[in-house]
Amino acid sequence: MQIISEPSKSYSDLETLREDLALRDVRETKPFALSDINLTKDGILQVRSVGEFLLSDLALLDAVRRGGLQVQTFQNFFGEQKEVLDEAVVSAINSFYHHSRYAGSEVKLITRANGNDRVVLGIPSKSYFLLTNEHAMEKISKTLSPNLKLTRANLYPEFFEIAFTDKLNVSHDKVGEVVEYGLNFLNSEGSRLSSFLVSSFSFRLVCKNGATAAEKLFTARYIHRGDMENNRKFSEDTRNIFDRFSIMMRSLPKLGDIPVTEKLISHIRPTLIETIKTKDTDEFVKGIDMQKETVMDLWNKITNLPHRIQNPQSKLKLEQLGFKLLTMHLCYN
Repeated sequence: MQIISEPSKSYSDLETLREDLALRDVRETKPFALSDINLTKDGILQVRSVGEFLLSDLALLDAVRRGGLQVQTFQNFFGEQKEVLDEAVVSAINSFYHHSRYAGSEVKLITRANGNDRVVLGIPSKSYFLLTNEHAMEKISKTLSPNLKLTRANLYPEFFEIAFTDKLNVSHDKVGEVVEYGLNFLNSEGSRLSSFLVSSFSFRLVCKNGATAAEKLFTARYIHRGDMENNRKFSEDTRNIFDRFSIMMRSLPKLGDIPVTEKLISHIRPTLIETIKTKDTDEFVKGIDMQKETVMDLWNKITNLPHRIQNPQSKLKLEQLGFKLLTMHLCYN
């Protein structure tokens, strides 16, 4: 079995990041019909008149979806670490590729270098516009204010994330701890996010807790389908998001005066259950002293949770929950 498990990697400097992104040499193929695909039991994707490709673990799930099967029914494969794919499953997938009503639909492959081979990262539709992480990095660099410094950079299998904070403009929480704020950028080269996203971002220095926006007022999303080259609009959106967030962060100390309520806990519970499961959510809630603790305390606790988990999408959802506490209680007009 030759499925490639894509590693996660963190970076502390931009030069090393740029070098690694360049070495990946991410490309897209020309569109082809779904019926041109054949999946082998060894996990090789064969495309007529294009070639043979190794699959990343995420691309294998794309191949399963394109083959008409539910990914949930396939998850045990990874846990059991089988040497080959089940022959009946492969046959069903290939039959769907070749004979279903979708057989004539067009898709493409997003691939990266792997020695002399190419590894598939995703199998999007023909309308998908590839913005490589390397190109996204160029767009970001051209837009950034010189005041912004690198705070974190992570290359996950699902997406690329890089955050910057303003070294000249900071806020302080109720107890005087420094909270930097700036911008967080996400991009996906496969078909995980299918977008390039810029969001307002806060970073509490003492514990390195981050909070990332999901609300429309503090984010701009560029779907991998339209005009990804409009740098002027990207620059304007980025500046507006940062300015709006800067206004809100002036009132950050107010969080230390707002009590935690049962209504607030019930509001955040669904996201906690989704990301850290029910048992850990119950333990987390039990640890909140609603007689003494404030929304600032709750904010710190929620944004500390991503340090304890591995899944990057769950980490992001928890940071977005932390940011939601800000917009729920602070003014941004």
